[in-house]
Amino acid sequence: MNLQPTYGYFELIGKVTGLTNSKAFDEGNKNDFEWNRMQFGVKTSENSFVYVELMGNKAGTIKMYKNNSFDGLEDIDRYELVKWDDIYKQKYSSLRLPNCVKTNVKKDDGEEDVRLTSYDAIYNFKEHLTDGETVLIKGLLQFNYYNQVVQERFIIKEIYSVADKLFEINDPQAFFNQEVVFIGVEDSIINTKIIVGSNNGPEIIDYSFRTNNIDVISNLRKLKKGSTIRLYGNIRNYVPITIVNGLKVVTSSAIKELEVTGGINKTIKNGRYKPEDLVSQIVNGSPFEDDVQAVTDYGF
Repeated sequence: MNLQPTYGYFELIGKVTGLTNSKAFDEGNKNDFEWNRMQFGVKTSENSFVYVELMGNKAGTIKMYKNNSFDGLEDIDRYELVKWDDIYKQKYSSLRLPNCVKTNVKKDDGEEDVRLTSYDAIYNFKEHLTDGETVLIKGLLQFNYYNQVVQERFIIKEIYSVADKLFEINDPQAFFNQEVVFIGVEDSIINTKIIVGSNNGPEIIDYSFRTNNIDVISNLRKLKKGSTIRLYGNIRNYVPITIVNGLKVVTSSAIKELEVTGGINKTIKNGRYKPEDLVSQIVNGSPFEDDVQAVTDYGF
């Protein structure tokens, strides 16, 4: 059986931090291709941070996609090759940029939100985004191994300057949803596998989520091992603190976890994979085809 990538998404509101760090922005040239990269923190509460990133590159030409006339979605088989310097010209306004970033940073009142290549968006943010600014960010949740340890990556796809009143310092607003291959539940730990697509075939990543929701645990235990389901919940990256004699005191090391608060029933494919299926095979699938669920969808 061909393995399908399991895609994830995130959404958060917070205050930008870390842009003055020397590692916040980088750029270079490799094999005659220019590239740039940006990474910074978003403070989602008094003691919670999520670190987001974006990487771009510039080529001589770029594929711009035509919409499918039936549903308005991008058709990956119908495109035009457009010179880089021409991609924002009016004659190509009906075409879609691949892997673009949607933003309202540096737009005049009354203008629509703009779509920029990741490469151009990074320079835009470098010039106009400031520490302390309140933003809404949406993007892709990705997983990979780094030094044999699984790490989560939060890749920017949309970023908007929003009113400061939307930031609740005592109520973190940082959410995720992620399709997973369900393996089992042990106490409060949900063991899963994440299927990551690559040019060399699928990479299978073991990942454990946490939950304190009894109903979630009960419902997941009804699933067969190898079932797929889209889970959702809270991004919890924080330093535990308490108040001692009027002073804030760190009580333990930083906690970094994805806390599941529910699952989406209509995404369940019970017994989809067998253990022997979860080995390297050619990946068929594309994020263009994935049914993106809002982070606020409810199942059980």
